[in-house]
Amino acid sequence: FGSSCLLLALLAQLTNMWTSKLGNQYLKTEVEAQHQANMLVLRKLRQRPDNRRCADCGTTGAEANAWAIVNFGAFVCTACASAHRVRADVSKVKGLSGTYLWGADEVSAMSGGNEHVDRSLMQNCASASRLACGASHQERVVFVERKYCQQLWKGDQTELRSPVQPAVSVEAVSIAAAKPVAVGCTTDDWFEGW
Repeated sequence: FGSSCLLLALLAQLTNMWTSKLGNQYLKTEVEAQHQANMLVLRKLRQRPDNRRCADCGTTGAEANAWAIVNFGAFVCTACASAHRVRADVSKVKGLSGTYLWGADEVSAMSGGNEHVDRSLMQNCASASRLACGASHQERVVFVERKYCQQLWKGDQTELRSPVQPAVSVEAVSIAAAKPVAVGCTTDDWFEGW
């Protein structure tokens, strides 16, 4: 009888857990309680000049930063978010409309923003290699592969693996449970067979 009660208690706790896009687990009630505070921090981050444009194609406007690539800390447009979804093994895409819950680790990962992504992954990118606002879906997919997985234009800085110190105050967000952000690119030739 005692072991079945323990099992039921453990099962109840597991069903109350919430897993972030970065793989960390939180009590769902805690994440729900922090939802409004997390969305406020994300709104402030989206208002920074570097984050008002898409980190990939540079588009500006209402939809320029409607999505996030959480494991890189990039704010992107809807069209580029769609291209990132093709490489779900590389990019952890998440909406910023308030529909989705955000964990403390995810909010912390976004603090470096597009400026950090540009410094880390686009330092050696020639103008001709940059993605145009009007690029096709296929061009965006190829760009995502080159920029985020192959990191073709990466500068001398350390590989983009963990969030930088927050640029926006995150007192309302508990980041104590956050682990370093890991970026996993496969070694398989993704274009093989095309």
